[in-house]
Amino acid sequence: MMGVRCGRCETEFPVEGAGRFPCPACGAVNEVRPAAAPEPTLAVPPPVPEPAAPSPRAICPECSFGFIVGEIEVAHCPNCEAEVIIGNNP
Repeated sequence: MMGVRCGRCETEFPVEGAGRFPCPACGAVNEVRPAAAPEPTLAVPPPVPEPAAPSPRAICPECSFGFIVGEIEVAHCPNCEAEVIIGNNP
């Protein structure tokens, strides 16, 4: 047993299942459709995203300190403040 709501007057009334039923309040015929089957769940896990590319690194020629840099041409070493040219740095 389940309750349905009339499409015309919105009165709720009980029905046995799918079919056509007249509303007890206004007489409008309401069609009750069978419940949709649940969608099957996928057993396959989603693909693992590719890892992001590692951040570019630079090595200071003065003190050999390695540090991460962005998209720049010249950086200052955070350890010794020496100017490091990024374009030719490993």
